[in-house]
Amino acid sequence: GIECVVICMSTTMVGRVELEIRCEGLKNRDIGFDRSDPSVAVFRNAGGGGGGWELVGKTEVVNNSLNPKFSTRVQVDYAFEDYVNLKFCVMDQDRRKDDFLGEAVVSLGHLMVNGGVRLPLQRGGQGMIAVTPYQSGGKFWELVFSTSGRNLDKKDVFGKSDPYFILYYQHSDGNWFPIHRSETRMKTLSPTWAISKVKLPQDVTRIESCQLKFEVFDWDNQTPDDLIGETCPFSLQEMKGRCFDLIEPTKKKKKRNYVNSGTLTIDFFNLVEFPSFLDYVTGSL
Repeated sequence: GIECVVICMSTTMVGRVELEIRCEGLKNRDIGFDRSDPSVAVFRNAGGGGGGWELVGKTEVVNNSLNPKFSTRVQVDYAFEDYVNLKFCVMDQDRRKDDFLGEAVVSLGHLMVNGGVRLPLQRGGQGMIAVTPYQSGGKFWELVFSTSGRNLDKKDVFGKSDPYFILYYQHSDGNWFPIHRSETRMKTLSPTWAISKVKLPQDVTRIESCQLKFEVFDWDNQTPDDLIGETCPFSLQEMKGRCFDLIEPTKKKKKRNYVNSGTLTIDFFNLVEFPSFLDYVTGSL
């Protein structure tokens, strides 16, 4: 006889979204001058809530902030025919035991249809959590660069400064959102940071018009980090080889002859395009 092999093709359509998360007005669980050090853990529950919760990802910890904007996007895989609930647990990182700051639950379908949600934190929580979804899996751009600072302001009483930078991009609604934080360089006013590789958000529709800016901070162990200075907004086309003045707004208002609080130089710059799988399949490269 003839042996027949039947290959069953799955009709399940699977997608992936990236969740951009920020919080507002969190409860302060720290003592003295400190503020909470929040992070968010994201859980999923397929099937409408009958089973257990599965951890799918976490954000980074933002130190000393009651209004954190997280640069780490959490990726969630889903099947289109499934009903999926998401739970967002906000925690305050502590040396001994993390403190619970509240949670919120929403269906992934509601999140996608509305293009994002703002939810009050429940179970004794205070404040809000805002979540914006972005479709993943298509073409994206990676920004590769190295930076150095010179003549930064001294912020520590018995030392110099412990600087790090945060890179922001501007949403289409005008709000700024962090997409990368560098490592901290200890006790220096002229830091050189390691090479950074940053995946630009996929909602950047026109790469040449993408607006960015840097903020440079002095890391503190006991008190909130101090702003050393920020750059003016700039496009990617203006980034290569640029030397930016770092401006601290409060200091600029007080000092008549204020010039800057140091400079930030782009020592290396490259923009790499990563095509989507569809580009390969259709031969459009």
